[in-house]
Amino acid sequence: MDINLIRERYRERARKALNKPAKYGVDIDISNFVGGGERVGEVDIEGVRERVKKLGIDYRSKTIMTYIQVDNYIRKMYSKMKGVELYSLEEAFKERPDLIEKYFWGLIDVDEDKYTAAAELYGEGGYIIVVDDDAHVNRPIQTCLLLSKNQVIQAPHNIIIVGRNSSLNVTTGCTILKEVASIHAGVTEIYLMDNAKLTYVMVHGWSQLQHVRPRTAVYLGNGAEYIDYYITFSPSKTLQMNPVVYLDGDGATAYLSSIIVARGMEDVDIGGTAYLNKRNTKAEILSRVIAKNGSRVISRSKIIGSAEGSSGHIECDGLLLSNDSEIVTIPELIAKHDNIRLTHEASIGRIAEEQILYLMSKGFNEDEAKEIVVRGFMKIDVPGLSQEMRKTIEQAIIVASRGL
Repeated sequence: MDINLIRERYRERARKALNKPAKYGVDIDISNFVGGGERVGEVDIEGVRERVKKLGIDYRSKTIMTYIQVDNYIRKMYSKMKGVELYSLEEAFKERPDLIEKYFWGLIDVDEDKYTAAAELYGEGGYIIVVDDDAHVNRPIQTCLLLSKNQVIQAPHNIIIVGRNSSLNVTTGCTILKEVASIHAGVTEIYLMDNAKLTYVMVHGWSQLQHVRPRTAVYLGNGAEYIDYYITFSPSKTLQMNPVVYLDGDGATAYLSSIIVARGMEDVDIGGTAYLNKRNTKAEILSRVIAKNGSRVISRSKIIGSAEGSSGHIECDGLLLSNDSEIVTIPELIAKHDNIRLTHEASIGRIAEEQILYLMSKGFNEDEAKEIVVRGFMKIDVPGLSQEMRKTIEQAIIVASRGL
């Protein structure tokens, strides 16, 4: 089939969904962000490096694979990695139409809501990473998505394909270079073939004027393993995301972890959904939520078990640091087979005074004691993380805990 005809069919569907609100989260009139805005200041790679470093990510110019996009322009993209191909989405349409036909909008409906529609109609950029079978990529691939313009929609479409018996680590930093009011609505589709493994760490640091609407979906084949770690600690105006994982292979496993620090008048609707579609699949959805200074957070988690021997667990802990904030937890378990096990636990509280007093008795001042307690609360122990990925997460948590 002609690849341009395929694209036009998607765009026809997208046009009909431009006014379709998302199922969850605050609705936004995206027409105010169409057409592009003026860039705020100059953009350079060194400025990108310094900004991303503030997220706790060690961006290195000599990394083996890098993708940097500012607004809707790719600023840097290269790969020095054997067994891994890297394309921009535009390159793939010209050079690898087979990938587009097989994987483009394969896991997410282009007309799911106005944000997926906007990604197809107004989004530019995005990458496709293809890992060969039997390839093990130990060092993280680093990708950076940044905003420097007012009143724009940044909506790259990313696709990751990890071949059979292969492994990959990806670290993504998303942030602003200047204080801007824009929408980030990136689409990411991930395909893990039999016995593939992907660790995907995303750190967000936005501004109080930012609307954030990423859309992510993941396919897992037999024995595949997906580890997702999401951290956001700079206040956006609104944030809504709910990654969906389809465990479509026997023995596949998924771990979705999120650390949400909401402050100011921020409205966050965060979640995760896992479908246990095959035998002996397993999913865990874990979250830590901190709210202060008038913020509101809804934490949704859903596991649907429909295959023999599958199991799932949801865990959500909330920490309220001010009386004018609100945390809502909504765990949902759906069983469709009599031989599965699904569990959940949730708690919301405040910092225990005795913990603060104990640490102060050891020589820490009150602010230092609170930071230590908060940092301990944020920690989520997910099995299977490499030392380098653990280091990235720990550094991001240290940054996130400051000033709380």
